[in-house]
Amino acid sequence: MTVNIITRSIRNFFLLFLLLSSHTKGNNNELFDLEGEIEEVEEERELHRGYRPRSNGYSNKCRDRKGTLYRGAPCIQIPVGGRNLKKRNKKKKKQRWYRGYWNGRTYRTQCKSYTCADVDCDSDIGRIQCPQTCGWCTTVWDELQANFTEFASFLQGVDLSYILQDARAQRTVFAPDNTTFTEFWAEDRVANYSDTDVWGEHAKDLAMYHIVRGRLLTEDINDGDNITTAACETIGFTGDPPTTINGDVNITDPDIELRNGVVHGIDAVLLPPSASMTIWEYLQDSQDHTTFFALLSDSETTDFQTILNDEGPYTVFAPTNDAFAEADLTNLTDNDIDNVLRYHIVEGNNLSYELYRAGSAETLFENNTLSFDARYFILYINYEFGIPDPSGAKTIEKNVLRSTGIIQVIDAVLIPPTDVE
Repeated sequence: MTVNIITRSIRNFFLLFLLLSSHTKGNNNELFDLEGEIEEVEEERELHRGYRPRSNGYSNKCRDRKGTLYRGAPCIQIPVGGRNLKKRNKKKKKQRWYRGYWNGRTYRTQCKSYTCADVDCDSDIGRIQCPQTCGWCTTVWDELQANFTEFASFLQGVDLSYILQDARAQRTVFAPDNTTFTEFWAEDRVANYSDTDVWGEHAKDLAMYHIVRGRLLTEDINDGDNITTAACETIGFTGDPPTTINGDVNITDPDIELRNGVVHGIDAVLLPPSASMTIWEYLQDSQDHTTFFALLSDSETTDFQTILNDEGPYTVFAPTNDAFAEADLTNLTDNDIDNVLRYHIVEGNNLSYELYRAGSAETLFENNTLSFDARYFILYINYEFGIPDPSGAKTIEKNVLRSTGIIQVIDAVLIPPTDVE
């Protein structure tokens, strides 16, 4: 109370001094102009006292364009002393206010509670006065939630929505329409993408196969181009401008331009190798696993084709041809070799870091487990550091996702520690 009385007394004394000065100079209008400006500033300060930007995905701060200071609504400038502002900056480097200069005074710029939800993006107030706050605010994620709801729900389920909400990162998304994605979801397949605990990595790979880094319009893509997606796999385009992807997926709604990227509507789900190729098909096509695949195919005891092609999920430790060239399997019977092959297969989708954390895993060869360790991002199997185990191996290619499981490519053949019979 006492402080308010003293403050008002000082202000009144200051106004009286200015009044006497203005009479001596013969200019009474300046006094009333100054008094009105002070009252206006006091009202603005009182109005915005305690203001904190709301966290809604957009910045609530007004950022003036270079060389220009906007003073109209919804941005206001509160004049402060330049020296005081500099002292505050020394004490606290990160300021909530942006400094601007107008008529020789220092101002701090503050935006009212206008956000993209309150102000039309096409309005002059939003676009010109506070371009950082409102401006062109519809994001890729906003578009997907509005018109590609099924695909948006899928992206949210695999925690990828945040990538498409970031207004600073440009992304191009090929989005299946709702009918297409619903039909895809109802198809019968080994991979159950809704079970993220088991198939989460496959679901994320499927989602990222529809996302490309950067801003790509159809005019930027040529006939025959192959563009790498966020899943590190390529998609191929046909037509000029392109009308199909991977030969059979049509672009039905191209070039939906948004603040942080572009959305192209498509009439089918794009299938990466993790969704379109089984473990059996991978081994069949791989030039590095011809020996391993031949042994799996020739087995008369176990139907490995059904296990790796129609069932799952399984994790397969696949030795290369060089690994088999160094292994001595000449004294093993057909049944022994079958046991060795089953010793390379573990149930479930197991990424390399999950195997390391587990420490061991049961194989399809009953009562026989694999042990795991890791050094420098390399997974070691049945390997004791310092004393190499002759049956040990290490991964040379990790986490190859396929529609029936995961492949870990290894540099040696794993021999069961128990006697094979």
